[in-house]
Amino acid sequence: MPKRVDHDERRQQIAEAVWRIAVERGLAAASLREVAAEAGISMRLVQYYFDTKQRMLRFALELAGQRFGDQIEQRIRATGPSREPREVARGHLLGLLPLDAESRTLAVISHAFFNAAMVDERIASVVRWYPPIIENAIAEQIRAARPEVDAMHEAEILTSVVRGLIGSVLIGERTPQQAVALVDRQLDNVFAGQRSTPASASPGAPEVD
Repeated sequence: MPKRVDHDERRQQIAEAVWRIAVERGLAAASLREVAAEAGISMRLVQYYFDTKQRMLRFALELAGQRFGDQIEQRIRATGPSREPREVARGHLLGLLPLDAESRTLAVISHAFFNAAMVDERIASVVRWYPPIIENAIAEQIRAARPEVDAMHEAEILTSVVRGLIGSVLIGERTPQQAVALVDRQLDNVFAGQRSTPASASPGAPEVD
């Protein structure tokens, strides 16, 4: 009896090969041929799932976005059952930082796509989906705790700080611990005098046609 092929698993295998090449050699090296070799499958099979390099990269980027969403969800769950607004916002922000080997790899992948987005509008159109998702989720928590402040403005600042810290940690300018301390300081400034009203929210990966 022929083995049943899990097509979602095969697409994930190809996307993860793209990620490994992006981390080791940069996204420009992720041709269909190179990805096939990295994944240990034929180029013809890669083309069966992705008829162009662009479609392959787009899927790899969207899957990375889903992994970031999972990582953020884990950070939020680690805050415990109370789900205070500050702690939920903190979970979103720490979920973006390279704090261990797995999240570091994901951050490097993210940077590879960001660099590619500067010269490829098709990739940029997907990359631009993600910051507003995080900003809106954090703004919801700020709004629940501090309705008197401009929640979106504060969320944009917090997210921008963390996006800068990602690169800083990756190149060794700051340690993960120092980055977390800076995030906590910014959160303290935003959530000073917060109400004790729990709020729970988690980001969803965008659906991109």
